[in-house]
Amino acid sequence: MGGRGQLSAILSDPEFWLSLRISLIFAAVVVPLTLLTGTLVGLLLNRLGPKMAAFVSSAAMLAWATPAVSASVIFIWLTDPDGGIVDWALAKMPSWLGGGCALGRLQPGRTHRCPPTRC
Repeated sequence: MGGRGQLSAILSDPEFWLSLRISLIFAAVVVPLTLLTGTLVGLLLNRLGPKMAAFVSSAAMLAWATPAVSASVIFIWLTDPDGGIVDWALAKMPSWLGGGCALGRLQPGRTHRCPPTRC
């Protein structure tokens, strides 16, 4: 089936039209509500005064930034080359999969030494 055949199959599918209708209704409701909420919050911050507006803005910024910062710290902790869980799991892999000491030789910043190789 070519491109036109696929397009005609999609356009004749009632599920496509139902999905499109639901998506358009969702967008028609959510976008104006988001704009209205943002405008109302801006007007409220304008009425609060400079000190309270700065406090509310800082609190909102902290609430927005905390999850991303936490996720970044956890990611760094998990992938730490000197004891992270990902490093431990990769070191347990057989050497023919690139685990163990073979992996350690590829990481220049690694601080602990690999045991001597067995030949």
